Amino acid sequence: MRLHRSSAIALTIVAALAAACAGDATTEPKVDVTGTYTLASINGKAMPYKDAYTFFENGVTKSDSTFALDGSITLNANHAFVLAVTFRDKIYAGSTVFVDETYTDHASGSWTLSGTTLTVTDVTDGVSNTVPATLVGNNITIAVADTIRTSATATTIRQVVFVFTKP
Repeated sequence: MRLHRSSAIALTIVAALAAACAGDATTEPKVDVTGTYTLASINGKAMPYKDAYTFFENGVTKSDSTFALDGSITLNANHAFVLAVTFRDKIYAGSTVFVDETYTDHASGSWTLSGTTLTVTDVTDGVSNTVPATLVGNNITIAVADTIRTSATATTIRQVVFVFTKP
């Protein structure tokens, strides 16, 4: 089974969304952050979003196009969350297609607040992450590091900015 790089991004997004909602109750007014936030843009581009790059593997230069088709996260008052992001991934070289699949990454679990730190725990594998984000009005902006491969053995890291909007 192929490991999708978007799975790691999805969990990081969940952690960042929850971190954006954290606030010190002694200095900030309480804001109801519960509800569903819809993925509105990535790197300033509206949905659906296309990310493309090339890499060299087994003597062949391949192109990887990943499309984020839609997504949302729901933060519940009982400190549970549910995230779903639908992707399409296509890896090809010329007219040869190596991968062409559409899939939805899911994450769910709980979030807790300690001071100004919100920790999100994915109940599937027990991973705990915190990532900084900003919450302005009904928009949550998250900047995360994304690892992409440049060859069969090398990778590079770049920043990806997600904006989720609560209607």
